[in-house]
Amino acid sequence: MRSIALLIILSYLAGSFPSGYIVGWLFGKVDIRRVGSRQIGAANVTRQLGIKVGALSLSLDLLKGLLPMFVTHYILKQPMWVTSVCGIAAVFGHDFSIFLSFRGGEGLATSLAVIFFLAPSRFLLMAPFAVITALSTGYVTLGGIVQLWGYGVTTWVTGSPLASVYSVISLILLGLTKQTPWIMKNPPTQFMQPSFVVPHSDPVSTFEQDNQQ
Repeated sequence: MRSIALLIILSYLAGSFPSGYIVGWLFGKVDIRRVGSRQIGAANVTRQLGIKVGALSLSLDLLKGLLPMFVTHYILKQPMWVTSVCGIAAVFGHDFSIFLSFRGGEGLATSLAVIFFLAPSRFLLMAPFAVITALSTGYVTLGGIVQLWGYGVTTWVTGSPLASVYSVISLILLGLTKQTPWIMKNPPTQFMQPSFVVPHSDPVSTFEQDNQQ
């Protein structure tokens, strides 16, 4: 059990690596937490610094979810339930990074990396619906939520292992905690503009500021 606990802690630390913050500082000399949505995720980085820098941030966010799970399952030969918990820990680390006073991003890309690792075929099945939703509404976040919910439904209906089912439920709850207030508060016509800065009254911003105190 000590080794499992250590794996979970290390996965959290891997997820906590502030990739968006570091990429923003290295390539744009900007504190990504002070502009746009104030999130360190790839979506905000892309809006502020362009597609190339955003793609690098996205790749690192995905890697934060995939790497701990790959090491846990294929190198350390741990069962899938341990691998799933490590994936969730990585997402939690991205959302509440110990290196950024427990602030972070929405965890969307890292969550998608986790569910892709658990069941690539179901992930690819729902991906077109997520892309269509994101393009038609202007919300990348909403597309990600569709991906998570769709994956959860197919996982439940097809009788997948409980590790996958519980993982999806946990990721959905964690995602809704971070993403729903943002969607309800900010229309795409506002936040898709690089000059947009989320107001301090925004529930996501307020929630994270409270945690920082």
